[in-house]
Amino acid sequence: MKADSKSWATAYGMFRDASVGKRRDLRVRPDNPCSGIAPPDRGIGKAKPFDNGRHSHRLWPPDLGS
Repeated sequence: MKADSKSWATAYGMFRDASVGKRRDLRVRPDNPCSGIAPPDRGIGKAKPFDNGRHSHRLWPPDLGS
């Protein structure tokens, strides 16, 4: 899903610049064909394999933690 979002952002930016870019000589379209079209859904995020130590007190007794 991340690749879809990045591809969408790139295409959207290219069409936006082609229609309303700062340099008038590079404007090649009168409109932005991506306007009005929703970007891809973000989907479900990846599960993290480790909890970064927030719950390490559950894994080891307190005397072994030091």
